[in-house]
Parts: sequence; C-alpha cells; structure tokens
Amino acid sequence: MNILIVNAFDVYSGAERCVQNIHTSYRQLGHESWIAAGFKRFDDKHTVEIPNDTYRSSKAQKWLKIESFLRRQHFLWRLSPTARTLGQPERSRQIAARQEDFDFPATWDIPNLIPVKPDIVHLHVLQGGYFDLRYLPELTKSFPTVVTMHDCYLFTGHCAYSLNCDRWRYGCGECPDLGLPPSIPKDGTAFNFQRKNQIFQKSQLHICTPSAWLLNRTEDSILAQSAISKNVIPYGINFDVFHKTDKTEARRELCLPLDRKILLFSGTNVSLNPYKDVTTIRNSIEMLAEMEPDQNPICLLLGEKKAKDSIASMQLESVPFQKDPKRVALYYSAADVYLHAAHRDNLPLAILEASACGTPVIATGVGGIPEEIKSLSCPGVEWDKECFDESKATGILVSKSNPIEMAAAIHHLLKNPDLIEQLGKNAIEHVRSRFTTESEVTSYLNLYEQMIDDFQSENSITS
Repeated sequence: MNILIVNAFDVYSGAERCVQNIHTSYRQLGHESWIAAGFKRFDDKHTVEIPNDTYRSSKAQKWLKIESFLRRQHFLWRLSPTARTLGQPERSRQIAARQEDFDFPATWDIPNLIPVKPDIVHLHVLQGGYFDLRYLPELTKSFPTVVTMHDCYLFTGHCAYSLNCDRWRYGCGECPDLGLPPSIPKDGTAFNFQRKNQIFQKSQLHICTPSAWLLNRTEDSILAQSAISKNVIPYGINFDVFHKTDKTEARRELCLPLDRKILLFSGTNVSLNPYKDVTTIRNSIEMLAEMEPDQNPICLLLGEKKAKDSIASMQLESVPFQKDPKRVALYYSAADVYLHAAHRDNLPLAILEASACGTPVIATGVGGIPEEIKSLSCPGVEWDKECFDESKATGILVSKSNPIEMAAAIHHLLKNPDLIEQLGKNAIEHVRSRFTTESEVTSYLNLYEQMIDDFQSENSITS
C-alpha cells in the first residue's frame, strides 16, 4: 500500500512522534510510506519538504531572498516585513484583512512530491504555515483521505483549543482571546470560520481522533458535515524506546542525584504555552514545600532552555529539548512522579510515555486526559468521577487549576514510596494493554483498506 502522510513537521513534539511511529511501522510491514512535511528537520530519505516558496512567482521569490538577507542584518532586520509585503502584496493584504493565511501554493502538488502514486493520503497537523485548506475538496475527490485530529484547529476561527468559549459551535466572531495559538492580530474569526465551513461542505473526509473527548467535540462542529466515517484511534507507544529503566541506572546516566526525590514535568516551551498550566504546578510545589519543609525534591522541567531556578525552597532545573526519545525515556524513568497540568489537552503523549516507563502521573482531568489515567482516590483530592484502588490505579487526577489538590496528591505519593512503585507497575500494564503502536497501526491499516474499497466502489458507480 502506498501511504502519504502529511504533517507540519517531521520532528518536533507529540504529534510528530505519532507520525514517526506509524510511518516507521508501515515501512517495517512492507508498505511504501512517505511523509510530506511543511518543515523538514530530520534526515530521512522517505520524508520530503513541501517547497511552498519555490512555487511562488519569480517576483515573490526575489523579495523573499531580500527579506532573508535583511533578517540577518543587525540594523536592517526591521525592514524584512516590508520586503515580504512588496513581494506578495495580495497575500499581505489578505493577512491584514484578518484572514488566516492559506497562500501555500505547493499544497496543490503534494501527491506528486513523492515517487509513487498514493493509495491513501493521511493528514495530521495542518496549521503552522504550510498547507492550503482550500485544496481539501479536490484532494478528497482524487484520493481516499483521512485526517487525524490532534487538536480543534480545523473547526475554530483560529485557535487550537478554545478556553471558556463555545463560539466554535455556531460561527466564531468577537473572539475573546486572539492570542491563543495559532494567534491572529485582529478578529477575523467569523470569516475564517465561514471559509472553513464552505471548504468542509465540499470535502469528504474520514476523521480520526486519539480521544473520545475530541471526537465528541468534532461531532458538534462544522467538520462533522464532511465526515464519511468517524473513529477513535488512540496513540500508540513505542515500547522499544519507552520502557522502565532502573531508577538508579537512569539517574547515573543523566548525572542526577540518587538520594533526592525528583518531580518531572515537560513540554516544548511549556512556560509560553497558554494551553499548559505551569502556574498550577509552581503553586502546588510551593504548597508542598510548606507541607514538607524537611523534604527537598528536585523539580525538572524538560523542554525548556532556562538555567537553574527555585520554587520556594525546592530546586528547579530546566532541561533543553531532547531530540533523542531514548534520552526522554531516561528522564521519565529517573523521576519519582510525573506532573501534567493543562487548561485543555487532547491525549498528551507525555502521560502515556511516562506511564510506560513506570512513573505514576498526577494530572489535571481535562480533555482526553481521564482516558489515559485510572485515578487513585487520594486524601485532599476531590475528583468526582471514577476512582480506583491501589491494585488498579495508575496515577491521580486533580481538578483544573487547583494547586491545593495537586500539592496534596504529590505529598501523598512522596510519603508512600511503595504506593509509587505499585502505581508505576499498574501504569505499565495499563498502557501496554490499551496504547500500543501495534494496535494503532492495525487500526489505521484496517481503516485504509476499507477506505480504498469504498473509494473504488464509489468511483466505479459514478464512472
């Protein structure tokens, strides 16, 4: 089977790890899998970069070179936007008119960028400045097409997730937070929403989501009208990489102290991400310091570039983004507890990866996170949904934006090392039973075969 996967990046964060997992598995199974990435960072001969700028007019290309030159000059970099405007005046006018930027001409040639004709086109993250959504009607008429939703962007006026806003259900406009990524300078959300609505009216997509939570939202959105089928296919974990390593061995490899408790939380530029909730983590650690003044755990923030810091009396160390996933797995194994606080989230891969490494997770119960964690009933935590006893629980879910509950959960685990060990064992068993790469790949391949059969039958009827 010839499979074309389309995504913003080949290597970056959780969505990219999902893409790489299934791409690698497809090729190992003998399928001809290719990735077309908006921005290529990894040296893989089966990944091609979508060359939008080379598809632009000669005038635009000339001014793009000037823009690039100006950006590198210490005193002239402020002129670089002017060069882009001069080279692409219509595109600049549309952006100034508050329209989302869909001017990415190579999009229309993506199926021809690889040396084989695709049997299936599998779309993933389409935002990020590389894909023209207006191509979807033609693409879905030409190829069986599935999109895996990693967030809500396709059915909103601009944001990946809305916070305390349901305007995406009925038209957007009067956006309460234009700064939510992907941000826009002025409120063109009503126009953007209607343009997407018109695109989906003419498209035929198979829709997949990693969580039931996101599928429920999709069913209430404008994207639902384009759906031929709707499926929940959870992320799969690569257990060759993410598995339990002896804690002492992991800490020695990472040069971390052997005699301290370690709390870990992670994310790419997490302190700047409005969907993550670093404030709750910081506040909970401050409260923990008051509850346990004699304990002195280390807090590691994986994915940040900042130097050493402190929260109350506790040491905070930032660890830069780790490109090697095996290195990331060592950090999970080295930690006693993994923390994940968010305002909105789909099915964060970090929670599954930490669990696969035998590290219990304390997380806010938002979005699809409750689908990943079997929550322990814990003193000081008022989680009002299903809880489990120590023989089945894999972590602890706390209420959104509630540092008191998170501090209580951390305190409860740190004073019970045997409980940490038991939850870690349960977490490994839970993830290995529900979130395997094999299960994810099999589900997608079965869907692809059905899509191809249905597409060929439909075309034979109309021809």
